[in-house]
Amino acid sequence: MGNSTSIDPPGDDTRITDFRPQPPASSSGIAPTVRTTENVQTPGQEDLSLANIVPVSPQSNGITHTPAPSRPQAPPRSMLARRPSRERTGGTVGKKGDGNRSDWVWENSHWTKLKANKEKDREVPKCRSGHACVQIGHYMYIIGGYSDGICFSDVYILDLNSHLWRHVENSGTVVQGRASHCCCIGPGNRDIYMFGGSGPCWGRTNLGDLCKFDTEKEEWSIMPLRGQMPPPGYGQSLCVYKHRLILFGGTCGSFFYNHLFEYDTKEQVWTRLQAQGRPPNPRYKHQAVVVGDCMYVLGGGQYSPEEGPMDIHCLDLEKMVWTQQDLGCMAPQARIAHTCVVDEARSQILIFGGRSASEMKLQDLYAWDVEKQELSMLAGSGPEDVGPPGREFHCACFFDGQMFIFGGSTGTRRMNDTWRYKLELAPPSLQVLAAHSLLQHVEDIEELRGRLAEEVVECLRTLRPNSFQFTAGLSR
Repeated sequence: MGNSTSIDPPGDDTRITDFRPQPPASSSGIAPTVRTTENVQTPGQEDLSLANIVPVSPQSNGITHTPAPSRPQAPPRSMLARRPSRERTGGTVGKKGDGNRSDWVWENSHWTKLKANKEKDREVPKCRSGHACVQIGHYMYIIGGYSDGICFSDVYILDLNSHLWRHVENSGTVVQGRASHCCCIGPGNRDIYMFGGSGPCWGRTNLGDLCKFDTEKEEWSIMPLRGQMPPPGYGQSLCVYKHRLILFGGTCGSFFYNHLFEYDTKEQVWTRLQAQGRPPNPRYKHQAVVVGDCMYVLGGGQYSPEEGPMDIHCLDLEKMVWTQQDLGCMAPQARIAHTCVVDEARSQILIFGGRSASEMKLQDLYAWDVEKQELSMLAGSGPEDVGPPGREFHCACFFDGQMFIFGGSTGTRRMNDTWRYKLELAPPSLQVLAAHSLLQHVEDIEELRGRLAEEVVECLRTLRPNSFQFTAGLSR
């Protein structure tokens, strides 16, 4: 394998060998470049040798970050399929600056930074990266993550209508704190499944448990370990397809994987899967989503992604055949630790942020149309007041024509901010305008009880300023 070099990262007495020359040292220690080994399986052949895995530094967990360079420049729009322009003009609602009138105006940007409503029994999650999220109904569940040497085991729920956070107290089985784990919704849209992740000692505290969170009982349980189980590790992806969970890729801290595993939620047993065609290279912190009968694997890499464009691979879950999508010259730059969500109404996958091969923290947003196989750039680089700052190891979900992102790292700091991207802009409804006008003259909504119908009062409580629902067509 050529020359062997021993690396002794600061604070870790585990020596990793067979690394090539290292990139520049970061503030968190040495992050070696890894040797690439490609895994290509022929139909019906199962190769369990080390040819299926690639060595990686234990520092390559993606949670200790290096300082971010200047903001990346968006690719020339001439390289991308453009969407029809959307009209963004809108008039003011009331006279801005008049204390007796509204100072809210119609939105003129697709991006909006959302403010939380803090109440006594509700709180915003701490700043974090490497967390995961799952959307069920109009709720986004934030699970785990890392900050300041601690891996969290907490669960927070964000109401995507009222913009209220709620912390879920641990009940049932107590799960271990973790980061860079993978989560997905289960069959029936009630349970959340979580696999793997790592504690703060990367590569030595890997987890290989499959946990289930019942969103109605708000309780954790540990699923039985049976069958051909995936190895403990982090940076994998997990998707639901019918009654099965499909796990792909990841790392154990010493090697990267590109294997496939399936968990049957009915039989509660793991099985290693074999597929025909050329699979994606071994990788971690990619994204995988299911659209129809296909699972799409987007981006990812080893400590850093390879130079060049991002790749998208499709696995037909009925035929079990891999194919690589042809992006041509439209492909954005390669990235890891980004997020992808599915817009089912438009049959497209939205791709946001991540880290490039040059360590840039990206803030661009793309849409991949799975039917037309066409890529569009929805938002490029810009000032922070136009869109969220570039970030990695954040989470995202999609609800009601909007993409929501939470937290992550800029490379110099972790965050707990929430941003919303609206695919279509529209002026506020008459209901919202009327409620807002009334609220300008009432300090306490409770004073209206008995004077207005009960359902109207409850509506006003929901549509108070700064809430998601109230600002559906307004921004400040």
